[in-house]
Amino acid sequence: MRDYAIILLGGVSMKGKIKARIDNAFHVEGGVLRTRDYLTYAVAGNGQNLSYAMVTGYLMIFYTDILRIDPATVGVMFFAVNLWDGINDVLMGSLVDKTRTKWGKMRPYLLIAPLPLAIITTMLFIAPDISYTGRVVYMYVTYILWDAFYTISDVPYWSLVTVLSPNREERTKLVNFARIATGGGVVVAILLISGLTMLKENELLPLVARNDQRIYLFAAIFASIGCVSLLPLGFFGTKERIAQSEKAPSFKESFRFLFSNKPLMIVTLSSLLAFPRMLQTGITVYVANYILGGNQWVMVLSAPTLLGMLVASTFVPKLVKKLGLVKAHVYANLFSILPLCALYFVDPHNIALMLLMMSISGIAGGVLHITPVLLVADCVDYAEWKYAQRGEGVSFSISNFISKANAALQNVTLGLLLTLFHFAKPVTVNEILPQSAFTLKGIWAMNSLIPAIGCLICIVPMLFYELKGEQLQTIQQELSRKRSNAGKENEA
Repeated sequence: MRDYAIILLGGVSMKGKIKARIDNAFHVEGGVLRTRDYLTYAVAGNGQNLSYAMVTGYLMIFYTDILRIDPATVGVMFFAVNLWDGINDVLMGSLVDKTRTKWGKMRPYLLIAPLPLAIITTMLFIAPDISYTGRVVYMYVTYILWDAFYTISDVPYWSLVTVLSPNREERTKLVNFARIATGGGVVVAILLISGLTMLKENELLPLVARNDQRIYLFAAIFASIGCVSLLPLGFFGTKERIAQSEKAPSFKESFRFLFSNKPLMIVTLSSLLAFPRMLQTGITVYVANYILGGNQWVMVLSAPTLLGMLVASTFVPKLVKKLGLVKAHVYANLFSILPLCALYFVDPHNIALMLLMMSISGIAGGVLHITPVLLVADCVDYAEWKYAQRGEGVSFSISNFISKANAALQNVTLGLLLTLFHFAKPVTVNEILPQSAFTLKGIWAMNSLIPAIGCLICIVPMLFYELKGEQLQTIQQELSRKRSNAGKENEA
């Protein structure tokens, strides 16, 4: 797994011994994926993740500090849009399952979505000089459009995992590497905005770093260029290897398979209950600006999470193999609770101790960044075994819904809690108002104590999850025999 880090750092020669070591890192006995498949899939994911990083990391503060919209109003908008999104995601998943083309059922969407997604990502971070009501309307319209086109790319992208390889161990490696590699989009967004903020502080490069409004817009344009350049690689550089049924399921059948998949419903509930853990993502920029002194601190605050993901990538496949996927998921949540609770009592200006607590929690977070996708993939295999219909699209639409529902719950909770803690909303664009001690304490709790609650309550549904151990092994063996027999029949 150490070779993953070498690949991510770049500049690796693909010749001789180095190439052999890299190939060995990805190799799985009986697997079908090549090193190129791993790299292409992961790089394509960064195309959409650049856009996602901008939205989840900076859109809330853009709305409150640049558009100067009340935090509670922003939170309600996120929540309302994502109520529709729950339906939209499932419809998109069902549409993917119904798609039959010579290129496959997921790949074509990775060619269709990038350009409109890129355009809307840029529009999100434009601040029109209009009335307050007009700004609220602009916020709703652009976010709804962004959400729609993101769904068109995200559901097929993660659904693709289940058809790139039938080998469960190989899928684990693929998801592990893709999750780590697509973190590059987050890193780029953070480094770009932090770097531009430093230029602003030193009054350099005013064309793109004159103020926060211009910084966010430039970063959004950069993310949009990356989206349209990288995401289409998911179409051109991958191959769907698991054959689909000739008959496309109806929308009614897709919904029936979805809601009759008990393991998937349990994973969904567990993931939704984990939303307090996601508050750290949205509150980081507030901690940076209002406690530590500026956007440049986002880079420092994000480092433990990114480092934790990289560290976790070195042992997740072995951890899953040793403990099983469910135990690995549950133990990672338990492991997060203590350092997050301890972080609440740490003075945020004690940078070393703060980063230590966040790094310990970040390692567990790195595991939790990977395990939910693998759990959904197992649920897809279960559906094939139980109902002879895989339903990757509609199943991974739930994964996509969970991601955005958590973001919505994160933002509505963030907005409501900021209001509850008496956050002083800026009066003019690019203004940073001083906050009361009560407000700062509340912001810090959203970075520590409240996320710990999410780690605890999301464990409860997983106590009823039965797709593990001997049952899962039996399902995998029977599916393998079924696919092998089907292949022989086709050859005959």
